[in-house]
Amino acid sequence: MTTGAISAKTTTLIGFWNVRTMYELGRMAQVIAEMKCYKLDILGISESRWTKSGRMKTTTGETVLYSGREDYLHHEGVAIIMKKGMEKYLMEWKPVNSRIIQA
Repeated sequence: MTTGAISAKTTTLIGFWNVRTMYELGRMAQVIAEMKCYKLDILGISESRWTKSGRMKTTTGETVLYSGREDYLHHEGVAIIMKKGMEKYLMEWKPVNSRIIQA
């Protein structure tokens, strides 16, 4: 379990999930709850169905990076959710397209 700085002696738990959509009210809270249930540090999301790209912080402190379509169609989309405190280890990130995000 990650408790301090990331090093060779710490474990960072990473998961991936096809959520089918995050373009619904309450879906973010549900995904974050599952992330906490599995004690994940970082969660990759596919089929987020969000448009454009950006970075946001949730009310509970998680950082969300996302990349979606530019034509405002709510299809495809990817995201990365990092638990509170993990964002300080992020050196850079780049939204590539609605299927690829780089961090």
